[in-house]
This record gives sequence, C-alpha cells and structure tokens, in this order.
Amino acid sequence: MSKWGPWVDLKLTGDDLADEMATSPAAISFGRKPKDRYPYGTVISFTERELEKMQWDVREAKVGDPVDMRVMGKVTSVAEGCISVQLERVTCEDEAGESPPEPEGEKDEEEEDT
Repeated sequence: MSKWGPWVDLKLTGDDLADEMATSPAAISFGRKPKDRYPYGTVISFTERELEKMQWDVREAKVGDPVDMRVMGKVTSVAEGCISVQLERVTCEDEAGESPPEPEGEKDEEEEDT
C-alpha cells in the first residue's frame, strides 16, 4: 500500500449485516440500532492511561462527537481474507462542529446538480 486509499464507510448493510448477525450476533448486539452497526473489532477504546498520553480530557468528549484520527501500526498476521494490524501510535483531533468527510462516491444531491 503506497498511498492513502479512499474514505470508505465500514457500516454493515444488506447481506453483510445479515451475515454478521448470523455468524456473530454477540459481536454487534450491544444495544445499537440496526442503522449504526459496524463490524466486530472496529471500535477503539482509550483508558485514562492513553487519554493522558494524548492530552485528551475525557470531560470534553461527548457521545457522537466526530474525531479525526490517524494511526500507525504493523501488520501482525496475513491469512486468506484477513490482515491483522497492531495499532502502535495514534493521534486524534476533536472535530466537534465540523462534518466528517464523505466516503468516496457519496456526494450530496446538490453537488451532483452543479
């Protein structure tokens, strides 16, 4: 991988959501609404130790706030259909008040009309 790839939305939809529900119901049954379901393993949690290193005050965070995140890691295993990456370094920026970038291929209707 030599360059940044496109922004993609990891949200499970259609057949992917049905497959995930059938094979790993516990992985996504944390009280989330069906429209907010993402694959198991795509959540990153930071404890007080990591928050302190990043100088991020937990009192400033609100559920639903967008966060611009960049991570560095190393591939730890490669198998058919799966690559595992150990996250080693991270930086985050509070993007409250800003809209996250749209995944490539998803444009507002207004943009398409112009």
